[in-house]
Amino acid sequence: PSLARHGQRCENLGMQLSPEARTLANTLIDGAQKTVMNADELFDEARLLAGANHVARALLLHQISLEECGKLEMLYVATAEVLRGQAVDMKRLTRAFSKHAAKNRTNAYFLGRSEAELAAEEQDDIGAAHQAFKELQDEFHEESNDLKNASLYVDYDGSFRAPREVISAEDLDEVFNRNGVFMSMAFDKLPILLRWKADLDAAAAEVANLWAMLGMDEL
Repeated sequence: PSLARHGQRCENLGMQLSPEARTLANTLIDGAQKTVMNADELFDEARLLAGANHVARALLLHQISLEECGKLEMLYVATAEVLRGQAVDMKRLTRAFSKHAAKNRTNAYFLGRSEAELAAEEQDDIGAAHQAFKELQDEFHEESNDLKNASLYVDYDGSFRAPREVISAEDLDEVFNRNGVFMSMAFDKLPILLRWKADLDAAAAEVANLWAMLGMDEL
């Protein structure tokens, strides 16, 4: 679904990739594999901390793991763009990696639709649905970032409060469950990327056919 949302005109059907595109595709897929593995390690380490009753720090690692899942999605989409013969700005992409907001907003694509978005879709109001989704992205980023900061720093709000006084077991359970879902989606994408890497020309044709099937090649 995320590939379709990011798609533009398909130009790669029946064409071989250039040497530069092959190198970049391999680089992106290697990065995706390392990103998924890091997200998995963070997930396991968060569970160890939770088992030792370090609730705040466990939530912190789960949130960072979630952000790695957002990075994986960026790499997945970028790889598909390369396979379509599109230019990928690596400086822009790596800048997005360092921005918590970019990764949280990417993850918001996999949240359930808000009531406002559903209502707009029922009215066939594309503009209102888009605005409702942007608001969902902003809310999700703010919530995620607030929890991450609260899990790490002593804050002042009329009185000083340590992370252990702010982060609850319920907060941890919510982020843990979300991370489990997102990790599952990340692991579903990794075999696709590795299959693409095994035959990049075939992968380019596959992505082109997908765009054509979805009608994205006419945009």
